Amino acid sequence: MKTRGLRRWTFGVVGACWLAAPFTGLTAGEIELRGIEGRGDELRLSLRNTRTGAGGWVKVGGRFDGFAVRSYDEKTGVARLERDGVETTVSLASAAIVAQRVLTPEEREVVRKTVHHNLRQLSSAAHQYYLENGATETKLELLVGADKYIRELKPVDGEDYSKLVFKQGQPLKLKTASGVEVEWAD
Repeated sequence: MKTRGLRRWTFGVVGACWLAAPFTGLTAGEIELRGIEGRGDELRLSLRNTRTGAGGWVKVGGRFDGFAVRSYDEKTGVARLERDGVETTVSLASAAIVAQRVLTPEEREVVRKTVHHNLRQLSSAAHQYYLENGATETKLELLVGADKYIRELKPVDGEDYSKLVFKQGQPLKLKTASGVEVEWAD
């Protein structure tokens, strides 16, 4: 799409644009590079925090959600961000590739089984939490962590477990980045 003589690319929602450097509080996929607009001093990046949903257009040199936007390389499609002295990159090229990725039937089945297993584990952990705390609902952060019921939960296809609603008697439903829908009901 052309906009007043400037280049503009925009991509749909992408669930798995990975950050290259880990640091406190940041998880893979927390910041998405969704598009670019303009050139030179007018270049702006469309960034989105996948955890909070906050997003917007930011010029190179500006700030977004605690990150300083250091640079954008048009040839590689890579933006350099910095937070708390730690530099990381977000790739527009990766976003485009992920957006086009289509799973084979065999891959979809592996994803379905793995997510189903994760949901079963989460359901069991939630039930244990209900028993121990006399509660009827809980949150993911009370179930998963180094000293929690589940030490670590690894997404297999860009799925976001933080969006799950944990209420006693209610099934757990999730949709992965590739569109695989999985449900666990006790």
